[in-house]
Amino acid sequence: MNIEHELIDITAENLEVAIDLLLENDIAREIPFLNSVLALLRSAKSIRDRLFVQKLQKFI
Repeated sequence: MNIEHELIDITAENLEVAIDLLLENDIAREIPFLNSVLALLRSAKSIRDRLFVQKLQKFI
């Protein structure tokens, strides 16, 4: 993991804490909103990268 990903993770954790402080519902506090969004974005990027590598291999 590079420094950029670590910085994003730390920022997301801090924002999660801030969101939890604003939420009044205990159940909603337990849902990691930002971490889930970040995981989805990273998964989409990973899939896109793998598809690009496959296309590149076919081309070569």
